[in-house]
Amino acid sequence: MGQCDKKLRNSNSDSGSAGSGAGEQARRGAGEYGPNGLNRPNGQGVLHRIREKCVVLFATGCYAGYAPVAPGTFGTLVAIPLCYLLSVLGPFAGMLFIGAFTGFAVWISGQAEKAFNEKDSRLIVIDEMAGFLVTLFLIPWSAKTMVTGFLLFRLMDIAKPFPIRRIEQKARGGWGVVGDDVLAGIYANAALRIVMRFLNL
Repeated sequence: MGQCDKKLRNSNSDSGSAGSGAGEQARRGAGEYGPNGLNRPNGQGVLHRIREKCVVLFATGCYAGYAPVAPGTFGTLVAIPLCYLLSVLGPFAGMLFIGAFTGFAVWISGQAEKAFNEKDSRLIVIDEMAGFLVTLFLIPWSAKTMVTGFLLFRLMDIAKPFPIRRIEQKARGGWGVVGDDVLAGIYANAALRIVMRFLNL
């Protein structure tokens, strides 16, 4: 009787081992493990976190969007070095630069909305950066024009004259985040040219 029990236990143990081995092979075949036996979901999780951190870095203007007050104002200030770079480019190169940056801002803003789980989060300031670039496009660079352009852009961005607010409300994703600021930049650029003409800036 004892020998029979022992044989039965050995049989169950062998069956469990075989089942475990088969399960391991099935998981490998199904792709649970990546190259070198690494767990693929964990690897993807690390890449996802790195990607999300990069999105947040760019969307918040190197974390200027986390400013406790007026994050849009701080985000606009971050764009000043880019505006100087824009001023040394020719008209065509400058237009390409603004177009590329705006397209990048639209994509980043859309991804940031998902990361923050919030539509047009106040943490996102790359849209203000794009708008300020538009404000100073083809404007002679000087401290006066930079400060005046900054004030006019912030005024347009806050007041949101027609149809800026409608674009902000109707457009979806990154276009809704960035589109209103680009239009505010166009208004501010036109207003800046008028101010420059009358005040000889």
